[in-house]
Amino acid sequence: SSKPSWWTNFAPLYAEATRRLGREQEVPVIDVHALFAGKKRFFEDESHFNERGHRRAAKRIVEFIVPLLEERL
Repeated sequence: SSKPSWWTNFAPLYAEATRRLGREQEVPVIDVHALFAGKKRFFEDESHFNERGHRRAAKRIVEFIVPLLEERL
């Protein structure tokens, strides 16, 4: 029997729940799922980034967090 792939089958539901909770709690959410959806070139396998994926994720996280930190300074 084959196991369902996590990224394809479960990540969309998890990402939507995370976005919804962020809206409800009024906290920022970095939507990594949307950043990588349909972009297999950034993955080693079904759900683990390769080096390019890690770099892309890190860049997005920095772009998202730095302005939030600057607002507080």
